[in-house]
Amino acid sequence: TDASCRGAALYAGSQLNDAKKGEGFFSLFRRAACPEDTFHLKLRGIDPDATYVVEEFEGATTEMKGSDFARQTLTFPKPRTYKVVFYKKK
Repeated sequence: TDASCRGAALYAGSQLNDAKKGEGFFSLFRRAACPEDTFHLKLRGIDPDATYVVEEFEGATTEMKGSDFARQTLTFPKPRTYKVVFYKKK
């Protein structure tokens, strides 16, 4: 993932992708000092033409086209919030 705030300490995130299985997850945390409430996600290893089953930790499960899933804008309404999202190629 690429940070969209003005410093590396403002958002913290990582992605683990198993290319052979076509699945993985990412986590992203908005730190207390981050003034930006949106993050422009850029996932790696996602097939833009495939469909993915996307499950938010303690949230909804949806299906998304790879091109939309890999490049989306996430909103964090307040500092010190996080998202953990699991995905699997359908």
